[in-house]
Amino acid sequence: MSSSAYIVAFIAISLYYFQFHHKNLPPAYEGIFLPESRSVAELFRSQVESGQEIGGTFAVYYKGRLVVDLWGGYADRQYDLQKWRNDTLTITFSTTKGMVSILAAKMVDQKLLDYNKLVSHYWPGFGCNGKENVTVEMLLHHAAGLAYLNKPFSMLELHHNPLKVEKVLEKEPPKWPPGTATAYHALTFGAYVDRLLTNADPKHRRIDQLFEEEIAQPFDIDFRIGLPKNLSYRGARFEPFGINEFLRNAIKTPSMWMMVIKLLLNPNNLLSKASNAVTGQITNDPYMREIAISSVSGHGTARGMAKLYGILANGGKLGNKQFLSQETIKAFTDPKMIGESLNYGGKIKMGRGLYYSKNPKDEDVYGHPGYGGQMAFGDPIHNIGMAYLTNDLSAFGYGNDPKFLALQKEFYNCLGKIEKSKSSLGTQFDMLSVS
Repeated sequence: MSSSAYIVAFIAISLYYFQFHHKNLPPAYEGIFLPESRSVAELFRSQVESGQEIGGTFAVYYKGRLVVDLWGGYADRQYDLQKWRNDTLTITFSTTKGMVSILAAKMVDQKLLDYNKLVSHYWPGFGCNGKENVTVEMLLHHAAGLAYLNKPFSMLELHHNPLKVEKVLEKEPPKWPPGTATAYHALTFGAYVDRLLTNADPKHRRIDQLFEEEIAQPFDIDFRIGLPKNLSYRGARFEPFGINEFLRNAIKTPSMWMMVIKLLLNPNNLLSKASNAVTGQITNDPYMREIAISSVSGHGTARGMAKLYGILANGGKLGNKQFLSQETIKAFTDPKMIGESLNYGGKIKMGRGLYYSKNPKDEDVYGHPGYGGQMAFGDPIHNIGMAYLTNDLSAFGYGNDPKFLALQKEFYNCLGKIEKSKSSLGTQFDMLSVS
């Protein structure tokens, strides 16, 4: 091949890459909102128009009603230039853990599960090699000592040979005495909790089927664990961030400094081990995204997640339907662990599967963050369910994504007007639309 041919090929590839990967696409955004929350919609629009938001969605339920529902940007910028739609599903990564913890609470409410009982009561094979005293509660608040595995398994093994994976999980010894410390079980959480819930279910349904039949269908929650291939057309293509972006954001974010220092000083630390406990991570491949594991593979809309957390924050009711009893909500959301995290450092506050954080009024809210900027939570003080999802993954994976924080703060700025307004009790909405 001549040098001129190489040059032509290089220019052609560069033009293709520039056109489809760096194209300045026209802004696209839609949604509905109460008139009193117009500034939230304007902020979301500015995030999309400035290019700060590549593709994402933000939704809020207040006192059981949808009051903000916004979506914008592109679900796929690289290939078919597909705009984000009101039914676009994006992968929720670790926010999935909060959703499956709500499913566990539902099973507690149905008397199928007891937080205080041993895991081995429901899963006899689990009770060996030092795990004999692990309770359901320990597993849910990451205190079981199983943050990583001596013998990792692959996502494909989980999908195609779950019984083999179950045997691996049963043989695994804890890495510290269960109940004595907490370390985030980044990937093993779903592997163990999913198996526990399947065993506790009288029908022994898989975790995706359990969530679909017990929560998604009866309460109309647009969320599933694993994305069925027949719904892949709704799936947003996510864009992972690189190491350079991570370090750049970490330098600007003091809360991330200690984690970076630990990674640099000890690349094989507990955090790294926990992140590598399962091989073959979820990708944009529809076959991989179909794999159901509640550590990472949830797919949903912000509307669906905000609705579910809104039900919890509004006393466990949806209209005339009782989702959870007050007793179960209290058991589920009351802090059970306040202390240091072995792998993340710093103090954490947890319920039985949910993390506590602060709203802009410095009040406790409960929910779960996710890799790349995802966040969903319930605020029982103000009866709010809120969620933010994006396919433009960032290094802010702990509920501290600047886009989300700005939207959250602006909504709480509007809260006084919403509380006084009659429109929050009716169907008076304004619309945001440029698409």
